[in-house]
Amino acid sequence: MKLTECATWTVWADRQRLEQCLIKLLSNAIKYSRERDTVTVHCSLQQGRARLAVTDQGPGISPEQMPRLFQPFENFDDDQWETEDSGVGLAVTQRYMELMGGRIEVDSQPERGSTFTLVLPLTPAEPHDA
Repeated sequence: MKLTECATWTVWADRQRLEQCLIKLLSNAIKYSRERDTVTVHCSLQQGRARLAVTDQGPGISPEQMPRLFQPFENFDDDQWETEDSGVGLAVTQRYMELMGGRIEVDSQPERGSTFTLVLPLTPAEPHDA
Protein backbone atom coordinates (compact mmCIF):
# COMPACT_ATOMS: atom_id res chain seq x y z
CA MET A 1 0.00 0.00 0.00
CA LYS A 2 1.35 3.41 -0.94
CA LEU A 3 -0.02 6.55 0.71
CA THR A 4 0.52 9.97 -0.77
CA GLU A 5 0.09 13.19 1.18
CA CYS A 6 -2.69 15.43 -0.11
CA ALA A 7 -4.67 18.52 0.81
CA THR A 8 -7.58 18.43 3.25
CA TRP A 9 -11.08 19.34 2.11
CA THR A 10 -14.38 19.35 3.93
CA VAL A 11 -17.46 18.09 2.10
CA TRP A 12 -21.19 18.21 2.79
CA ALA A 13 -22.00 14.58 3.54
CA ASP A 14 -23.44 12.15 6.00
CA ARG A 15 -20.28 10.60 7.40
CA GLN A 16 -21.76 7.13 7.87
CA ARG A 17 -23.37 7.03 4.42
CA LEU A 18 -20.24 8.35 2.70
CA GLU A 19 -18.23 5.67 4.48
CA GLN A 20 -20.69 3.01 3.26
CA CYS A 21 -20.42 4.30 -0.32
CA LEU A 22 -16.63 4.27 -0.27
CA ILE A 23 -16.51 0.82 1.31
CA LYS A 24 -18.89 -0.50 -1.37
CA LEU A 25 -16.65 0.82 -4.15
CA LEU A 26 -13.50 -0.51 -2.50
CA SER A 27 -15.01 -3.93 -1.81
CA ASN A 28 -16.25 -4.21 -5.42
CA ALA A 29 -12.82 -3.21 -6.74
CA ILE A 30 -11.11 -5.82 -4.57
CA LYS A 31 -13.75 -8.48 -5.24
CA TYR A 32 -13.42 -8.20 -9.01
CA SER A 33 -9.63 -7.91 -9.08
CA ARG A 34 -7.35 -10.81 -9.76
CA GLU A 35 -4.27 -11.64 -7.74
CA ARG A 36 -1.55 -9.00 -8.31
CA ASP A 37 -4.04 -6.46 -9.74
CA THR A 38 -3.91 -2.95 -8.38
CA VAL A 39 -6.72 -1.00 -6.74
CA THR A 40 -6.10 2.74 -6.53
CA VAL A 41 -7.90 5.49 -4.61
CA HIS A 42 -7.37 9.00 -5.89
CA CYS A 43 -8.71 12.23 -4.39
CA SER A 44 -8.89 15.47 -6.35
CA LEU A 45 -10.62 18.82 -6.43
CA GLN A 46 -12.41 19.83 -9.61
CA GLN A 47 -14.86 22.68 -10.20
CA GLY A 48 -15.48 23.18 -6.48
CA ARG A 49 -16.22 19.53 -5.81
CA ALA A 50 -14.24 16.79 -4.14
CA ARG A 51 -13.74 13.64 -6.21
CA LEU A 52 -12.89 10.26 -4.66
CA ALA A 53 -12.05 7.81 -7.43
CA VAL A 54 -11.59 4.05 -6.96
CA THR A 55 -9.88 2.36 -9.91
CA ASP A 56 -9.42 -1.37 -10.45
CA GLN A 57 -7.95 -3.61 -13.14
CA GLY A 58 -10.86 -6.05 -13.09
CA PRO A 59 -13.04 -7.30 -15.96
CA GLY A 60 -14.65 -3.93 -16.62
CA ILE A 61 -18.25 -3.31 -17.64
CA SER A 62 -19.50 -3.70 -21.19
CA PRO A 63 -21.43 -0.89 -22.92
CA GLU A 64 -24.45 -3.23 -22.96
CA GLN A 65 -24.33 -3.64 -19.15
CA MET A 66 -23.78 0.04 -18.37
CA PRO A 67 -27.47 1.15 -18.54
CA ARG A 68 -28.36 -1.53 -15.95
CA LEU A 69 -25.45 -0.82 -13.62
CA PHE A 70 -27.43 1.14 -11.00
CA GLN A 71 -30.65 -0.86 -11.26
CA PRO A 72 -31.55 -2.69 -8.03
CA PHE A 73 -31.06 -6.47 -8.09
CA GLU A 74 -28.98 -6.42 -11.28
CA ASN A 75 -25.96 -8.65 -10.94
CA PHE A 76 -23.29 -9.16 -13.59
CA ASP A 77 -21.39 -11.86 -11.75
CA ASP A 78 -20.28 -14.87 -13.72
CA ASP A 79 -18.71 -18.16 -12.70
CA GLN A 80 -15.20 -16.77 -13.16
CA TRP A 81 -15.49 -14.49 -10.11
CA GLU A 82 -17.34 -16.80 -7.70
CA THR A 83 -19.01 -13.95 -5.83
CA GLU A 84 -22.35 -13.63 -4.17
CA ASP A 85 -23.99 -10.25 -4.45
CA SER A 86 -27.58 -9.08 -4.10
CA GLY A 87 -27.13 -6.39 -6.74
CA VAL A 88 -28.40 -3.50 -4.58
CA GLY A 89 -25.11 -1.94 -3.46
CA LEU A 90 -24.52 0.37 -6.40
CA ALA A 91 -28.18 1.41 -6.52
CA VAL A 92 -28.02 2.35 -2.83
CA THR A 93 -24.68 4.10 -3.34
CA GLN A 94 -26.11 6.18 -6.17
CA ARG A 95 -29.14 7.17 -4.06
CA TYR A 96 -26.99 8.11 -1.05
CA MET A 97 -24.81 10.29 -3.25
CA GLU A 98 -27.87 12.06 -4.67
CA LEU A 99 -29.25 12.68 -1.16
CA MET A 100 -25.91 14.27 -0.17
CA GLY A 101 -25.97 16.59 -3.18
CA GLY A 102 -23.40 14.56 -5.06
CA ARG A 103 -23.24 11.91 -7.73
CA ILE A 104 -21.39 8.79 -8.76
CA GLU A 105 -19.60 8.55 -12.11
CA VAL A 106 -18.34 5.45 -13.90
CA ASP A 107 -15.68 4.98 -16.54
CA SER A 108 -15.12 1.37 -17.56
CA GLN A 109 -13.63 -0.63 -20.39
CA PRO A 110 -14.08 -4.39 -20.73
CA GLU A 111 -10.91 -6.33 -19.82
CA ARG A 112 -9.17 -3.11 -18.70
CA GLY A 113 -10.96 -2.19 -15.47
CA SER A 114 -13.23 0.44 -14.03
CA THR A 115 -13.12 3.75 -12.20
CA PHE A 116 -16.01 4.68 -9.93
CA THR A 117 -15.90 8.27 -8.70
CA LEU A 118 -17.85 9.80 -5.82
CA VAL A 119 -18.37 13.52 -6.45
CA LEU A 120 -19.38 15.73 -3.50
CA PRO A 121 -19.83 19.46 -2.91
CA LEU A 122 -17.37 21.22 -0.63
CA THR A 123 -18.55 23.04 2.48
CA PRO A 124 -18.56 26.82 2.12
CA ALA A 125 -16.95 27.29 5.56
CA GLU A 126 -15.44 25.39 8.44
CA PRO A 127 -17.77 22.70 9.80
CA HIS A 128 -19.33 23.13 13.23
CA ASP A 129 -20.74 20.75 15.81
CA ALA A 130 -24.33 21.03 14.58
